[in-house]
Amino acid sequence: MTILFEPIGNIAREIGVDTVKFGIPRVRLSYDGTAMIVKTPYRAPVTNGVMTTKDLDPGPADVTIGQETRTIDIPDSGIPLRLQPLWDAAEPQPENPDGFVRNAGGFDRVQVMTMSQFTSQESPDPNTTFILFPD
Repeated sequence: MTILFEPIGNIAREIGVDTVKFGIPRVRLSYDGTAMIVKTPYRAPVTNGVMTTKDLDPGPADVTIGQETRTIDIPDSGIPLRLQPLWDAAEPQPENPDGFVRNAGGFDRVQVMTMSQFTSQESPDPNTTFILFPD
């Protein structure tokens, strides 16, 4: 089971929605195999600008924020997780994905350099992905 949370607001950081709706794309077996999960939606309240869910069954789920819906994959987690990385991972790819790269939260930037430039660094940034070329 997994609790999701996320601070939510509009561009002025005002509360933009009252609830976030969770459902499933089709009836399925629960994650632990003990029950059937039905399509009846669950609405998680946004209180003081933060949405927090009850324990949700891991697996595919449709999430609606305002007028936009995405199908996310809820992982099995013993600790509360932010919704935003799951929402971002479910963003549709562009029609022409040539050159398309999605940062799933693993790095902040990409830097190209030679091997000697890389080895001369005292402590390379752990959130940077380095593309190295021979000198």
